[in-house]
Amino acid sequence: HIYRMVDDYGVYKLDFSGPIMIFVQKWSTSAFELHDGLARKEEDLNEDQRKNQLKEVPSTLQYFAYCFNFLHYLAGPNCSLKEYNRFIDGSNFYHNSANTENKKSEEKGCHTCTVLPFLWPFLQGLVFIVLSIALSGTFTPSKVIDPKNTLLQYVVYFYMGTMVVRIKYYFVFKLEESINNAAGLGFSGYDNRGNPQWNLSKGCDPMAFEFATSPRIGISAWNITTNTWLRRVIYERSKWQPTLLTFVASATWHGFYPSYYLCLVPAALVVEGARKGRRLFRPYFIDKGATVKLFYDVLTWFLTVIVTHPIYLMFVYQDSFLDAVAVLHNFYYFPLLASIFLYLLPTKPRPRESATDTQKEKEKKTN
Repeated sequence: HIYRMVDDYGVYKLDFSGPIMIFVQKWSTSAFELHDGLARKEEDLNEDQRKNQLKEVPSTLQYFAYCFNFLHYLAGPNCSLKEYNRFIDGSNFYHNSANTENKKSEEKGCHTCTVLPFLWPFLQGLVFIVLSIALSGTFTPSKVIDPKNTLLQYVVYFYMGTMVVRIKYYFVFKLEESINNAAGLGFSGYDNRGNPQWNLSKGCDPMAFEFATSPRIGISAWNITTNTWLRRVIYERSKWQPTLLTFVASATWHGFYPSYYLCLVPAALVVEGARKGRRLFRPYFIDKGATVKLFYDVLTWFLTVIVTHPIYLMFVYQDSFLDAVAVLHNFYYFPLLASIFLYLLPTKPRPRESATDTQKEKEKKTN
């Protein structure tokens, strides 16, 4: 990262730093999986850690095959060493289910077809790259901070400008997903009905991100495999301020441009503030009818866009710290002020459910 900043400051280009970033994910992931399997008690592990723990040190061939796997080499996405080994030996395609038909399929060693799981994200990627080419010349990050903009122009350029930036990443995420699915590495198992699931290499969920009703939902739908890595190695293992430490680790992993930290460190405050606001205000809107619920969803979507998207947009201004600050300035620092306000609100304790309320709830579900 430092070399890239010294060599060509502010210019993004595909170089050796991309594979090294993936290596960091793989090294840390396998190290913690080995630690979970050899140095921690079973009862201290959560379900995900139990599933991916390593009970023995992998062979040199296994480890380097995992690290230099050509499907992940340039841009990921990452997976655990155990998931990669299951892909190599083909055991990820077998369905462990009590269902008789699935048992017969398991005995025969039937494999699910990879054509549709490859084709669907690939076609989505083509749509995103066409949209990116068509819109990138009209809506650029520089126009978002142009002081000559009227209020209406600023709102249009802001929303469309951030969308154009995201569309480029959508294309990359979907291309990665299609390639891994074609090889079979994206297969993540079967649901309860025996339907194949292809989520292991899923890098993003565009619809979930664009219509997210909270910052947490939006972040969870973006760069999903990196989010999973950060959750496994930072968030779940941090005893002090796990959200803040996770976002700081994410910024450091991306590099040392000031705009990364100006984006990701306040994002931690946004997430915590929104989480607190949701706990305080959501009870007033649920169970009030479909119309109130729709109003709540539209309102929270609008607030999520207004609060989070200016924060995210600062990420792309690598060449100018002042331009990144100008994004917040044009919003009168509303995203930060609103998040701080919500974060400082007193927490309202959740009322404890009585035995009668619990019984009534069970009867509703039964009926």
